[in-house]
Amino acid sequence: MLRVVGITATGWLASLAMAAGKYEYFCQMRGSDGTLVNSCNSIAGCNGTGTYIASATFTRNDGVCEGFLHSDPACENVTHHCYEAADFQLIWDRNKDFVNDYAHEDWLGISLLFHNASTIFVPGHSAFAHKEDVEAALAAFHGEQSGLVTPIVQQVLTSGDEHDDERIIHATGSWKFNGTDGKQLPFYGRWISNAKDHWVMESLVTQLGGKSLVATQQQNDSLFDEISKRAASFADLYNAGNITGLASMYSDSAVIIPAESRPIQKINVPAYFGSKPLGSGAKLESKIVSQAPGNDAVHEVG
Repeated sequence: MLRVVGITATGWLASLAMAAGKYEYFCQMRGSDGTLVNSCNSIAGCNGTGTYIASATFTRNDGVCEGFLHSDPACENVTHHCYEAADFQLIWDRNKDFVNDYAHEDWLGISLLFHNASTIFVPGHSAFAHKEDVEAALAAFHGEQSGLVTPIVQQVLTSGDEHDDERIIHATGSWKFNGTDGKQLPFYGRWISNAKDHWVMESLVTQLGGKSLVATQQQNDSLFDEISKRAASFADLYNAGNITGLASMYSDSAVIIPAESRPIQKINVPAYFGSKPLGSGAKLESKIVSQAPGNDAVHEVG
C-alpha cells in the first residue's frame, strides 16, 4: 500500500510559528571598539549594531541561553559557530533531568545519569564512591535538603572531535537548594557517551552533605605508590620550569579546570603553567588513589 502524507502551506507555517516559540537565540556581535557583545533574543537573528560573529539556538524560558551567555562562550566568525553551544544545552538538559528526578524522589532515575564505572568524590571524604552508592546517597541527602533545586551550569568544554568515540564533555556549575539558605553546592562533571550513545557522568566531584555519601575504602598500595611517584615527578618538573616535561604528562584530550576561569586544554598547558599558578616550591602529595571497577582511569586526590 502506498502511503501518502500531505501538509498544507497554512499548516506548515503554523507549525513553523509554533516551533519558533519554543526556542531562544544567542547572538555574538563585535562592537566598533572591538569588544564582544553577547545577547539572548526571543526571535531569530541578531539585534543591534556591529559585526556579526555567531549565533546559537536554545530552548526558551529555562535560563539556558542566559547561562551560556555568562559562560564566556568561544565563537568564531567563519562558520558563525559557537563551539560548546550544543553541548551546553545537552548538559543543561541532563541537569534538568536531575532536578526533576530529585523533586520526585526518583533515586534510580538519578543513578541512571551515571556511567556503570563512574567515580564520585566529595571533598573532605577519605574515599571515592561509585554508581552503586548513588541511590542511598541521594535519599539520605534529601532528608537533609528536601527543597527545590535550581541547576546552574557555568562552564562547558568538549575535548575530542564531533565524531570522535573518545569525545568528552567537561562541565562545572552548582546546584542551589532553597533549603540551604541560598548556598550553592558546586560540582565538576565529566560526561562520556556509553554503549547506548547516552551521555552519562563518568566522574563527579560535588559537595554533598557529610552524612549522605558513604564510600568504601579501596586503597591499592602499588597503584598508590605509582601515582605518588608521578605526582612527585610533576612537582619536580614544575619547580624546574620544565614546561615541555609538564605538558608530556597530559594526554592529548586532557582538560584542566582552574578554580576561577574557563577550562583549558592541553594546547594551553605551556601558557598556563608558565604563569606559575602553583607559586614557587610546589609540593604535590597524593592522599587518595582509586580505580573504579571496570574503568581504566585512575582517580587521585591530593
